[in-house]
Amino acid sequence: MKVLALLAAAALSAAQVLAGGGRRGLPEIFRPGDFILFQGDSITDGGRAGDMNHYMGHGYQTEIAMRYLSAFPTNALTFANRAVSGHTTADLRARWQTDALEVTNGENGYAASFGADAVGPRTPDVMSLLIGVNDRFYRNRPVADYETDLRYLVESALEKNPEMRIILCEPFRCPQSDDVEFMKVQGFMARLALEKGLPLVKFQRLVNEKMLALNPDPAYWSWDTVHPTIQAHMLMAGEWIKTFARHLRRPETNPALVPQTKLEQDSYDWYERHARILREQKAMDPQIVFLGDSITHFWAGRDSIGGDDAEPRWKEAFGRYRTLDLGFGWDRTQNLLWRLDHGEMDGLDPRLLVMMIGTNNNSETPNARRCESGEIFAGVVECAKRAMEKAPGAHLALFAIFPRGETPNPDRENNDRVNAMLEEWASQRENVTFVDIGGRFLDGEGKIPKELMDDYLHPTDEGYKIWAEALGPVIEKYVR
Repeated sequence: MKVLALLAAAALSAAQVLAGGGRRGLPEIFRPGDFILFQGDSITDGGRAGDMNHYMGHGYQTEIAMRYLSAFPTNALTFANRAVSGHTTADLRARWQTDALEVTNGENGYAASFGADAVGPRTPDVMSLLIGVNDRFYRNRPVADYETDLRYLVESALEKNPEMRIILCEPFRCPQSDDVEFMKVQGFMARLALEKGLPLVKFQRLVNEKMLALNPDPAYWSWDTVHPTIQAHMLMAGEWIKTFARHLRRPETNPALVPQTKLEQDSYDWYERHARILREQKAMDPQIVFLGDSITHFWAGRDSIGGDDAEPRWKEAFGRYRTLDLGFGWDRTQNLLWRLDHGEMDGLDPRLLVMMIGTNNNSETPNARRCESGEIFAGVVECAKRAMEKAPGAHLALFAIFPRGETPNPDRENNDRVNAMLEEWASQRENVTFVDIGGRFLDGEGKIPKELMDDYLHPTDEGYKIWAEALGPVIEKYVR
């Protein structure tokens, strides 16, 4: 019933626009005279044909076009669909000039969508791009080739028309795949969107958190795990419009808030760890879930997620409980956000969340810039909110970011400012307990003793004991 109600509400909204010819409920994301082009593979192709009834095909792109053409009939909007079933980024690159940069008159809907008297090629004002699933699952192309081709598609389009508004759409599976190479495909598109300041429609998150929450049967949303059903296309259209409108209002410039896959090289396989969690987390049925970076990761061990292979120090502290370690070495807040968007914690019902994240956002590398305290605070809060959305019945123990560096330094000062803001934020929420034990890692001169952090960042066994002692009362209170 909940699924039917949601779909009925979406249909009613569209019907109101159609009946009244009004604009209520639709943000004005297109400018008068805009040429809007949809590109990609079969998900966007939708069985399109050259006549006026079928030139957009069937799917999310058609729903978007119908809503806006009916709501804004005097804005002279032009929609076109040039996606081709089965295509990879390499195939799209081969036809890019005439199918995207200078869309030429000819077959497959150009005349129908532009009008019989259309003259000469047109360059899009707005272009939506959804492609990648064929690169991985049907052609098994190297991810590096996908990255090269996708970058070319985006950069050549912006070179052709610097004012072009490009919307990247994340390739997805329903249910989510734990294929490591596909995660890399999804991850590169997210990085490119951030690099170019483009909106990214998070279709995998839509699948995980809305579609499967409304109806847990994947076949209701996709008949073959790749191609959406009509009800899925309707939700995709709404997500596309919402994402584009939000980006136009306020483009996101804080990297701590933009979900990303692995950014830095570490001593473990980031993607394999994520895939293992997707495979094993439900069987663990954890009472406690830890979220964070390497400080949390290494507590259970580099190769453990808190199971039977965990380090003795982890078992000593939490052996009485079912615990899941979602710490990842070198993670920033944006990495944790991506992991939460892509299945970690889905289907879990822990009693307690333990989170500490943000110290790596101080780092300046070729892959990510250093964040200011306000940016890190926003990223940590977003991680907390996302985790609590995943586990609404859990209490959150939010730990202040630990001190780093042997002696006082700018990174510590930045973290101290973040911690002060986090304490204030947590004090206004009944389901959050803020715990600051940073002072217990310092001596009388403000130095970190090596016996507590031998590299002045990661706790030793003695340092982890301090953390475990601070957690004890919180666990006793909230874990039954």
